[in-house]
Amino acid sequence: MNRIVPQELETIFEMEKQEVEREFAPYFYRYFPECFSSPVGLRNYADFWEHIFAVTQAEGKKVLDAGCGFGIASIFLAVLGAQKVTGIDHNEEKISVFQKILSRFDPPLTNIEVRLEDAISLQYRDESFDVVIAHEVISHVRDLDAFLSEMSRVLSRNGILFISDGNNALNILQRFGRRKFWRRAEYGPVDKTSLRGTDKPLPWLVLRREMIKERFPHLDSKTLDLLARETTGLYGDQIFRAVEEYLREGTVLNKPAFKFRHPESGEYPEFEFNPYLLGGKLKKSGFSAAVVRPYFSGYPILPERGDLINLVAWITARFIRGFHPLSLLVAPHFEIIARKRDVGD
Repeated sequence: MNRIVPQELETIFEMEKQEVEREFAPYFYRYFPECFSSPVGLRNYADFWEHIFAVTQAEGKKVLDAGCGFGIASIFLAVLGAQKVTGIDHNEEKISVFQKILSRFDPPLTNIEVRLEDAISLQYRDESFDVVIAHEVISHVRDLDAFLSEMSRVLSRNGILFISDGNNALNILQRFGRRKFWRRAEYGPVDKTSLRGTDKPLPWLVLRREMIKERFPHLDSKTLDLLARETTGLYGDQIFRAVEEYLREGTVLNKPAFKFRHPESGEYPEFEFNPYLLGGKLKKSGFSAAVVRPYFSGYPILPERGDLINLVAWITARFIRGFHPLSLLVAPHFEIIARKRDVGD
């Protein structure tokens, strides 16, 4: 096993599915299928985080793991030698599992802090962190500008923001699967394997209808159906304001260009990014930014459920990985290293 994988984690990922679901959460098992199915999967994941630790120069630094999920990455970063790792996520289920995992460590990991926080509105002072890591986060955040602004605020001068995400718009092969996923989230049938324990097992079209019905109980069924369609891509109070506008004006005027968002949280379902355009946005937000060659672990695992597109992308990207940026045309993910510019730069 990789040298940075603590025995406590090895033990957890050797547990049987039913035991994991009972002690932690069903979604925890579904989120790490490769790590639970094979020691190679956990070794790959550990190698990836050793790579991130190195490129972010996190040794002895204060690190924010923004959108830490179940906390496995935060644990790796802490074990590798970060001064302190702060893991934040706004999903209660994930934070709860993270805390249960940490409770298994003896002696405890004293350089980890876990907080239930929203990354676009952090309860930390300016320049609290030397490194911010956003892994598989930006494709879900409901307000990218607010997220980048907040990451810049809490980063120290010349601090590093590392972004990696598996929704690379330059990879044409993956676009088809992504759009299929968007449509299923909106119209169904619901893929329950992708749901967190806190999610309602409803297509978003149906969920919006239920939200509107609860707020406007006097509306008839036909009007509810119409308004559920008219408010596609809206979330929270946006939905209710649009309904009020429709009832007043007979139409919904301000419809979003992107039609797929979680009606309650506003999260995006795997929103895709051109990494070079995102790099340009980072520069406008006060960072210097470089799209770097994506990292690939050395141990291939055959995909589950016939996911041949990802396998072809992985093999092809490994073959041409030395030809950056050409490799981004087939890479499943991208990586960006951004450094907060000093005021005088």
